[in-house]
Amino acid sequence: MDIALLALGLIALAAGTGLCGRFVSILPLPLLQIALGAALGLTNVPGLQVNLEPEVFLLLFVPPLLFADGWRLPKREAFHLRGQILLHAFLLVLVNVLLLGYFLHWLRPDIPLWAAFALGSVLSPTDAVAVSAIASRIKVPRTLLHIVQGEALLNDASGLVALKFSLLASIGAFSMGGAAFNVLLVSAAGAAIGVLLATGYGRLRTWLSEADGSTTIPLVLYLVLLPFGAYFVAEAVHVSGILAAAAAGITMSYVDPKHDDNAALRLQAGNFFSLFAYVLNGIIFLLLGLQLPHVIRDGIQTAAASGHTALHLLMLVVTMTGLILLIRLAWGYGSARIARLSRAVMSGDEPVAPMPEGRILLAHTVAGIRGAVTLAAAISLPLQIAAGKTFPARDELILVAAGVIVLTLLIASVCLPLLLRDLPADDEIAVEEERAGAAVKASRAAIEALANDAGLEQDGPGNGSSVVQVISDEYKQRIDAEAHGADSEIDPSHDHHLNKQARLVGLRAEREELHRLHASGEINDETWQTLMKPLDLAEEALR
Repeated sequence: MDIALLALGLIALAAGTGLCGRFVSILPLPLLQIALGAALGLTNVPGLQVNLEPEVFLLLFVPPLLFADGWRLPKREAFHLRGQILLHAFLLVLVNVLLLGYFLHWLRPDIPLWAAFALGSVLSPTDAVAVSAIASRIKVPRTLLHIVQGEALLNDASGLVALKFSLLASIGAFSMGGAAFNVLLVSAAGAAIGVLLATGYGRLRTWLSEADGSTTIPLVLYLVLLPFGAYFVAEAVHVSGILAAAAAGITMSYVDPKHDDNAALRLQAGNFFSLFAYVLNGIIFLLLGLQLPHVIRDGIQTAAASGHTALHLLMLVVTMTGLILLIRLAWGYGSARIARLSRAVMSGDEPVAPMPEGRILLAHTVAGIRGAVTLAAAISLPLQIAAGKTFPARDELILVAAGVIVLTLLIASVCLPLLLRDLPADDEIAVEEERAGAAVKASRAAIEALANDAGLEQDGPGNGSSVVQVISDEYKQRIDAEAHGADSEIDPSHDHHLNKQARLVGLRAEREELHRLHASGEINDETWQTLMKPLDLAEEALR
């Protein structure tokens, strides 16, 4: 009963803080939720004493959120930025583990090097959930957002694998060659499981849609279970469940059947995942706040037993956070310089892109927020590394990790709006031209489909014009409106006096053309989703 009441209470608080966040704009929503959770944690109410099980936490919260982020990630842009994303997700994690580990061991020689590497592994992954929470409030340049989101989707796996090998080093079972091979194996196998399961779901959806178009709710339920299933299967065979969930989400954009007329499924699944992600985001930050009082108390007690003060721990949190930001700043500057030099060598005398503006580099630096995976990984540090041998300074390391999460979130919440204020906007004209061009092509495909479908009724509803001609004229009006920048939406209120079959033929042709444009890379995921939703809404209104 206590768990049920706690779950319902957290959902209510997530909704309540979301409402408050609209009126209290000074404090970003994640920080508001952490502060509320910490205040509740200080009350010592028995029902609020939550002991997080890392495995349960990772299973319940991380897979669906990474799945949704992977699904929404613009694949075309991510593919173009694949070099930077992969370097951030793997090589930067290794740099963080080594530098943070050696630095902590230098500051605290009483902490073994392998334990310092364990904390470096915990602090290496950035958090897609926290990045999305901050980015939803401000205008972030698209390239920066795509790099940060893509990095956050992939570096969880490399960070957790690094943690595993740091713990193996505590018992002398570590080898560099074996570690490198296992990182590749765990990552590739986990991603493959996600791709296979998502592809299997796409095949099942196609088969059921062709056999019976009324199977919407069961298909939505299977879709909800897909990220959990991908994570569980991958973890069961000891590969990356996190990458499996992310890969399943990324694959969903490619398994959407071209000839699937089940608009209700897309609408219901999209609405459910938006609601689901909203609730889970809120609960994650509330749980982090609930843990803070206990983490701080245990960390201070452990530090006192080893002769260190609370001020020492605070300085450790600030110092580690500063080093994380410094590493990220140097990495961003260095990678931009290398990219510019490589373009200069390849292009000869042609002009090359200038270095990113200083504020963009700083924004990239502070956008490396730590979050849910860091919290779960820190709590998962074992109490004992061998029989009778306790994990050194475990509570202190957990406190440092929690402090870094809060501090990076606070710095990003305060600094990102300031850094990105008054920056030149992205090329919105190009984005709008891509959307308008795709809408025109889809309308032309609908006109062609209407003209070629011999089964449509040619008699009009008493107005002297054929149904096909009336609907084709409306599509032509849409094309003209797109060309002149006017409102291009067809009013669905006229559908009642027109032939429904003709409308559905046009909608199907539009959808197939949008699928073709998306598959060929002519439009990105954002444009595709923007244009698909009105088609699905119109189809549902007809049905």
